[in-house]
Amino acid sequence: MYHAERELFAEPLIDYLKNRGWVLANSEPDIAVVRKTFANQEEEIILPIDRKYEDYRQRILEAIQLIAKLEQNSEKDILEELLPQRWDVLRIRMRGERIGNGCISFYDKGIIEEGVRKVLLASARSIHDPKAYFKRLYSAAAEQWMKQCRSAVPESGSYILAVRLPLEADSEDPPFSRKVAEYLMTSLNKLVRLSENQDLLAETDDFNLNANLCLGLAEMKPDEASIHFDFEMKWSPEVPVNKNIPTKVEVQDRHFLSIMRIGQKLKPQTEINRDRFVGKVLTLHGEADEQGNMQGEATLILLMDEQQAKAKVFFGPEFYSIACDAHKQNQYVSISGVLSEKPRYSDLSDVSFFDIIK
Repeated sequence: MYHAERELFAEPLIDYLKNRGWVLANSEPDIAVVRKTFANQEEEIILPIDRKYEDYRQRILEAIQLIAKLEQNSEKDILEELLPQRWDVLRIRMRGERIGNGCISFYDKGIIEEGVRKVLLASARSIHDPKAYFKRLYSAAAEQWMKQCRSAVPESGSYILAVRLPLEADSEDPPFSRKVAEYLMTSLNKLVRLSENQDLLAETDDFNLNANLCLGLAEMKPDEASIHFDFEMKWSPEVPVNKNIPTKVEVQDRHFLSIMRIGQKLKPQTEINRDRFVGKVLTLHGEADEQGNMQGEATLILLMDEQQAKAKVFFGPEFYSIACDAHKQNQYVSISGVLSEKPRYSDLSDVSFFDIIK
C-alpha cells in the first residue's frame, strides 16, 4: 500500500479532510484535531504536526485507515491524492437551486459530465490543432488522453466533481496534459471576462477561443435552474507551475447566455444546413389539434459521423403518427430538414421528408 521512499505529511492530509467537510478545531502547535459528524455521531482525528515524533508516520497511516473506513473510500485512493503524483487535479464545485449537500440529481449529473467531457476534448484538440471550431471533436490523440484521465470520488459539501489529468511522461515540455489544463483555465478566464464586459464581445476572435469548448460549457447548465461552477486546478508539484495561469475561475449562472453566444459566433455559419439524417425517436410530447389529431415536439437521436446529436423537431399530424410507430417499434428513421446545431439539443426545422427505414 505504501512505499517508504515516498514520505507522508500531516499538512496535505489536513487539506484533504477540510475539502471533505471535516472541521479543523483549535489545535496545539504540535498536533491538529479535525472533527466530522457521521450519522449523528461526531468522529475525531488527532494528527501530529511535529515530524520529530517517533510514531509520526504510523499515526498518519492509522488516520488514513480510519478516514477510508468513515468516508467509504479506499486507502489507495487517499494515498494517490496525498502523495506527490504526476497528476493535475481539476475540481469543479457546483452550487445551485437543485444541488444539495454533496448531492445532485442523477439526470443533471449526466448532463454536466457530458459537458465536461466535451470541454476537455475541445481543450485537448486545441493544443495540437488550434482553431475556432471542430466539426468533429474526435481525434485519436485526444481520445487516448481522455482514457488516461481519472474521475475521483465526489467530495462532500456543494457537489464537487474531481478529474485527475495525467502528466504522462512524454517528450513535450511542459507535458501535453499540462498544456491542456492551462488552455482550459485560460479559456475559462477569458470567457468570464468577455461575459462581464459586453464591449469586448466584438473582439472574440482575438482571444484564441474554441467554439466547442464554449458550447460544451454551456451544455453543463442543465436547464433554466440557477447553477454556478467553480473550476479549480490543483497543480502537481512534479511539473513547474506557470504563475500566469489562473488556478481558479468562477463561472456564474449569468455568464452562460454570453458563453453560448460566443460559441455560436465562433462556429461557421455554414453549419446550418439542409441534409438527410438517420436516427431514432427518443421522446414524444404531443397534444391533439382542433380535429383531434396528435401533433407536437419530438426529440431525435441523429447519427452524425463518429458522434450522436440530439435534435428537437415539431411534427404535424402526418409525421407525428410515423414518429409514434417508429418509437413504439424502436426502428431507425430517415429525415430531411435544416439542422441548426446548439448546445445539448439542436433544432431540426423545415422537414420535407420523414419515414421509417424498412
